[in-house]
Amino acid sequence: MLFVCLIGYYVYAEATGHYMNQFGELLGPNMMPSSTCKVYFCYLMHGKDMGTLNVYQRFPSDKKPDQTQKRIWSQSLDFGKKWRCVYVPLPSTRQFSVVFEAIRGKGYRSDIALDDIKFVNCAKLGPTQKPTPAPRGTILDEDFEDCISCWMNEKNGHDQMDWVIGRGETSSLNTGPSYDHTRKTIYGRYIYIDVSSASHIKGWVHADLESRLMVVQRRCYMTFWYHMYGAGTGSLWIVAYVYDDPKNLNGNLWKTY
Repeated sequence: MLFVCLIGYYVYAEATGHYMNQFGELLGPNMMPSSTCKVYFCYLMHGKDMGTLNVYQRFPSDKKPDQTQKRIWSQSLDFGKKWRCVYVPLPSTRQFSVVFEAIRGKGYRSDIALDDIKFVNCAKLGPTQKPTPAPRGTILDEDFEDCISCWMNEKNGHDQMDWVIGRGETSSLNTGPSYDHTRKTIYGRYIYIDVSSASHIKGWVHADLESRLMVVQRRCYMTFWYHMYGAGTGSLWIVAYVYDDPKNLNGNLWKTY
């Protein structure tokens, strides 16, 4: 799900076109440690299929997935067409950022809106950090708990589906995982493709997921866990491309059916 900005008014997570338990995140600026910092915001949650709005404190410097963030506020009720406002304390001895997470409910009537987000008695550290090319010799541990934007969907229209971040069971029956591999709980995150979104397309349908730019040596390698379950499961491929010439295919590194 994506947060959509309507000029001068509010941001909201649109439920239409997405599936149950898919979610979108709104990431705030990096903040200095503080004992008095709090965030003020107004939210509107209206619809009989309402999902969940969570607020997290995220700590970018942590390495263990279970310590990268903590949930500090959550709401799942339908309050009708009425804005509600709240202050949420953000005490911390470490640098942090605030994340708003909107989770789609069981149907399309689960839009979630935010407005008037303000930080009170807080000191900003700077803009939200963006992923950078990895230097030589670096181990990139990307489990989708911390560095969600380290992988990107293909943007040139060569594929027909997108990878999305999920957690817990997928919305389709008899396929997909029940939990992630990192935490092994319904709260851990993973990426997956939901082929039902492309069921109307005939022929070969695929979804490309691109890594960040790598600066590598001869002994570079990768490890990953994968989950393939379902009567109509297709294939999973890993392909390498040369950066300065996308057409220069460096080989099919791995595949499974």
